[in-house]
Amino acid sequence: MEINGPPPIVLTPRQFQAAIGAWRIGQILQAQVIRQASPQAVILQINNQALLAETNISLAAGQRLELTVVQLGDKPVLQARLITSATTARPQENNPGSNTAGSPRSSPRAADSPSAQAGVTDNRSAMAARQAASQAIVNTLLKQALPKQASMAGLLANVALLNNRPGRVVPLPVPVESIVKQFYRQLPTADRIGNAQRLKQGIANSGIFLENKLSKGNADETGGNLKQALQRTLQAASAKPANGNPGPAATGIDLKAGLLRLLSAVQQATRVAAPQGSLTQPGGALVNLQPPPFTPPTLRGQLPQVQHKAEATVQQLGTLQLLLLELGRQTEAALARTQLHQAASLPGGEQTPNSWTFELPLRNGQQIDLFDIVIEEEKAHEQDDGQDGHPWSITLAFDLDGLGPVYARLRLIEDKVSTLFWAERAETTLLFNRHLNELSQRYREAGLEADELRCFQGTPPGTAGRGAPHIVLDVKA
Repeated sequence: MEINGPPPIVLTPRQFQAAIGAWRIGQILQAQVIRQASPQAVILQINNQALLAETNISLAAGQRLELTVVQLGDKPVLQARLITSATTARPQENNPGSNTAGSPRSSPRAADSPSAQAGVTDNRSAMAARQAASQAIVNTLLKQALPKQASMAGLLANVALLNNRPGRVVPLPVPVESIVKQFYRQLPTADRIGNAQRLKQGIANSGIFLENKLSKGNADETGGNLKQALQRTLQAASAKPANGNPGPAATGIDLKAGLLRLLSAVQQATRVAAPQGSLTQPGGALVNLQPPPFTPPTLRGQLPQVQHKAEATVQQLGTLQLLLLELGRQTEAALARTQLHQAASLPGGEQTPNSWTFELPLRNGQQIDLFDIVIEEEKAHEQDDGQDGHPWSITLAFDLDGLGPVYARLRLIEDKVSTLFWAERAETTLLFNRHLNELSQRYREAGLEADELRCFQGTPPGTAGRGAPHIVLDVKA
């Protein structure tokens, strides 16, 4: 079972080429700590092979780990959890009659009766079974989604092109064109998201809460199940729009719901409008639809990373079949990435701080900007001395025209807020530092006390090593 542990561990393997030759994305590996090689290094045994890795914490010899392969190639990434047994984790609870030396023995009580002990055991067994079932579902999701996922930037570039310059591409079937326009219109705009209520709605509709909303709404309205609610959501995609202008349903502005509708419409059009369409360009030239560069999803405990802008690709495709194939592939990849964000945002247990990972696309003129966001509840021991409030942090990563890659981290404790920026470009760093006084004034107008406000050139600690081979161990409760 999973146990509470330190913050996610980053391990950088020094010798791994032979060990990872047979690994596959989504594969579950069992590992065991052989020994601590040094204060900053540990030797792991994986499939009877030793792996020397760097780490800043101490792991006990014999400690078992379960690793999920997230990324291969030159930058292998694994997500892991520490494993122990209920008997070693809580010896006193598993043996109610045990007693520490020198402590007085309690007199028999009803709670110590065999029936009461059996009830406690049954409850623990049920809890362990639920945890195992939940972990099995997550593992299955990782196996299915990791090979498919990719950055949403390419899809967003194509959606923007299809809405703003449709004459440059092969005409789409009416149902697909309608869904593409609906998807585009329902994205929040950059000039309106600054409103607190609209920002809250944008986060709620980021896709990671879709099933939760459907489940609650469906139970309130019909008493049915989640499957029926999802079916109704997809059926809304094929409904004939009134006056050519479809109105969103209760979940119509949800990002994942929009992706599901788009994928359903594209797949239906592929079967009906172009079932035997050509996979070659006019004139017989073959088209090689290259997959986008691999962009690892943000796992639990990791910082978000900048997703660079992508160029639209649909204007290069001369047949309807090719266009639908590209839209379908990109939509499936975006859905898989959203599912991985949902997995990273699942509750880890009573002792694990809350964390939400998602992406927020914003319409900005005729383009769509993409923000990667992580909202975290910090642990109690991470609070500053003398602070009684509950600390929260928000980390953003984005790449905007004229600014380049930028990271921002906001930390809020009661009414005190600190904000740190990292910009890769020197001119952006200077620009941000010149406007920090304006940001401080904005905070005061909002009733907040500005604490530390700074902008650095470069990337935040923890992101500089992403280009090197590393293993990420995400220890959750």
